[in-house]
Amino acid sequence: MPKHEFDFLCYPSRELDSFVSTLRETASDIGLCHGCFDLFHFGHAIHLSEARALSDFLIVSITADTQIDKGVNRPIFGERDRALVLQGMRAVGSCGKQGADS
Repeated sequence: MPKHEFDFLCYPSRELDSFVSTLRETASDIGLCHGCFDLFHFGHAIHLSEARALSDFLIVSITADTQIDKGVNRPIFGERDRALVLQGMRAVGSCGKQGADS
């Protein structure tokens, strides 16, 4: 699968602390939203846009595939695809992954 320009923006949780420490040098208000975001919809977009309006930089963390328990064949979209959708949003500055894999 080809790499996308967004790939470098999705930090595993163990690397997110270092990224945030560096970010604090330039951003006074750092926002964080967490969710599965498996079936991304307009409510998610509104939520993230409003969170971004309240911060200088918005980080969105997603739940790792292995930690999602929403039924058979879920998540529908894998964590990489979910991160790619989120990173395509203007409001999202960076994306991180939370869960056993990170």
